Amino acid sequence: MCHTSLSDVDTSFCLSTVSLRQHDAIPEQLSTLRSFSLLFLAVLACGSSLSLPQPLALPTTRCGRATAGFGPQASLARAPLAQTEPDPDVHQLSDGSFYNERLRASNVWEVDLPSDLVDEAADLFYGGRVALSEMVQGQHEPYGDMATAAGTFFCQKVTSWNSDLLWVSVDDHAAFATFEELFQRMRLPEQFASVVPHRAVLRLYSAFFVVRSRCDAPSWHTDYWPPVGTDALTLITPLRDFDETDSFQLRYQSHQQPAARSGGGGEEAGASAAPREERRYAYQKGRAIVFGSRFEHSTEVGSGRDGQVHLTQP
Repeated sequence: MCHTSLSDVDTSFCLSTVSLRQHDAIPEQLSTLRSFSLLFLAVLACGSSLSLPQPLALPTTRCGRATAGFGPQASLARAPLAQTEPDPDVHQLSDGSFYNERLRASNVWEVDLPSDLVDEAADLFYGGRVALSEMVQGQHEPYGDMATAAGTFFCQKVTSWNSDLLWVSVDDHAAFATFEELFQRMRLPEQFASVVPHRAVLRLYSAFFVVRSRCDAPSWHTDYWPPVGTDALTLITPLRDFDETDSFQLRYQSHQQPAARSGGGGEEAGASAAPREERRYAYQKGRAIVFGSRFEHSTEVGSGRDGQVHLTQP
């Protein structure tokens, strides 16, 4: 647990989108999805279209309490979304996967977010008569419930990811509804309607803040198993610009665009076999990174400048 002041904490926002076909029940595994965090708000969205061919990858540590009852039920039915292309450097391959020429990686996008809405998300953590940031700073137990004006949050200390990570998830309908409104106002369903297979609308699944002040060693992982493709997405964005930019950012594995393979397997199988090169992504307020399956990443080793906590929203 970091005992430095959270008044200068850095924040980011993370979105995950999941598409469910024929209104299938949401898999229990979704409640334990892992998302990259310093201090993040993790947001997941589900589309009401695709049932997953295999379960999502499970983290070794359960982070946060199940919130599967909030997302799909909380979103209202809407007309089919007007589709836009979220990132001009991303194109779809013949097997349905996506490749980002700029980042040189599969199933990953960068998008702009309105700064005033990012500020609203940050205010949910820092604002209020008794700020959530102060409650987090004072937590000494492994788990805890935290009631705020926006709703109740569930906080967990995560000790197995080589850092002093805290995972703060929405834990009632009021907290979820606050972030679902931001999800809609940021027009994220419209931006990713062409990416997430869906029948009607994309829906927010859950939301988290995640906080850490250091990372001692990388913890490489993907958020989803390869068969998930872009049925599920994770979005991460800082809620403030970080003072430390030379380290403690995001590392990921890049590769050349895969060539289509004859005899089955397709380009996605080719990507799995392509030589990998480690690259870094620097967080910037007002920009978000969004990714689906097969995007291997880790928090970069380092620490916040002068003990500054990095706060992101996944």
